[in-house]
Amino acid sequence: MTLGCNPIDILPDAMTGAILAMEGIRDSLTILNGPTGCKYFHASISDSQYPRSDSIDPLGRSGPFFFGQPRVPTTYLESDDYIFGSSAKVEQILAKLGGFNGLTSIVNSPAASLLAEDLNRLIKNDRTIFIESTGFSDTIYDGFQRAIIQLLERFSDRDVECGDTKSVNLIGISIYHKHWQGNIEEICSLLSLMGIRVNSVISAGTAFRDMVDVRRAAANIVVHEEYGIDIARWLESELSMPYINPSSGSPLGFDSIESFILEVADSLGVDPSPALESVRKARKHCFRVISRYNSLSGLPKGATFAIHAEPSLALPLVHLLHDYLGMIPIRVSLTTERDLLTRRNLEGHLRERGFKDSLTALEEAYPDVLFSDGNTISKHKLINPLVEGIEVSLPSHGFADVLPKAILGIRGTYILLEKVLNGIYRVY
Repeated sequence: MTLGCNPIDILPDAMTGAILAMEGIRDSLTILNGPTGCKYFHASISDSQYPRSDSIDPLGRSGPFFFGQPRVPTTYLESDDYIFGSSAKVEQILAKLGGFNGLTSIVNSPAASLLAEDLNRLIKNDRTIFIESTGFSDTIYDGFQRAIIQLLERFSDRDVECGDTKSVNLIGISIYHKHWQGNIEEICSLLSLMGIRVNSVISAGTAFRDMVDVRRAAANIVVHEEYGIDIARWLESELSMPYINPSSGSPLGFDSIESFILEVADSLGVDPSPALESVRKARKHCFRVISRYNSLSGLPKGATFAIHAEPSLALPLVHLLHDYLGMIPIRVSLTTERDLLTRRNLEGHLRERGFKDSLTALEEAYPDVLFSDGNTISKHKLINPLVEGIEVSLPSHGFADVLPKAILGIRGTYILLEKVLNGIYRVY
């Protein structure tokens, strides 16, 4: 077992990452070349995280390919197709969906990729891409980045010159991130205070044309390192685009938001003062709430917490919970074993504060508050019913969010602080 990782995790794989990378493009259609059973989760999560229609009519999608779901049609490969090949069914589905004007992606399931068929010969237009192999049992982070890099290799215009030296692309945001729309809004708001425009978000909610016109931006900002560092490095190597990989991880919590602002401002040569002033006002507002809460209860200082999340989220969460609120980290478990800047900085941060042993798996952890996905929280509530669970990633318990929310930025920090204070109050 690698230090800091949970050995019993069941995490999305590379095929999920590739499908959601393509489904995150606003005008896209993703075809899964594989068996019907591989379709349902991906179609469901794509439609729930990024709905494109106001209502669902299952009967309108009841025939072959869609099987009652509006997203991710499949070639429904069966045993004979693994003997004679999938070309006939791919031709059928392309003919059925031939009127689609956006990006069409054909993504092989792991079994279909073993057929080693050249499906590129079936592509009849210049807005279709075939992803032959997503990476088999690799992680969602690997599949996401490989698919995006393949897309950019195929479609990006290398001759486009940057038209705005104060524009950026946001790299490494997926529709699989919790409250991804609100997160983008928060980051765009911080950047706009510094006069910085967002050219595109790779890959969540951006139109296909804006996705591939990456060179119209002056630089790239890696928001979630696990989902974006390989893309950023490829863009630097192949398209000569510099990137910013924030040392404090995603902009969550006041310290990490300020670090994010200063690093971006320094890189692009802009004035960070307006954005820093917005953080200062938010700090002042939260101080009044937290100081009164503390004077009555002595909390949240001294309460314990555990985290099971990606390094880019775990690092700023530790900054917020320990450095800002005075809570004690008893477990910090990471969802990837990869050596990343945020992981190294997290290890150093915990070591400097005397908590190096907390970077381990969640087994036998009994925190007051657990920050994780819904499944992990449910599992730990069976062991410790008193633990307060706060979701920071998917899969979710299925709470229907009517009020738009965020995890990142000032609004996301407000929401998490509110959940922490009320959650600890219930625990104690």
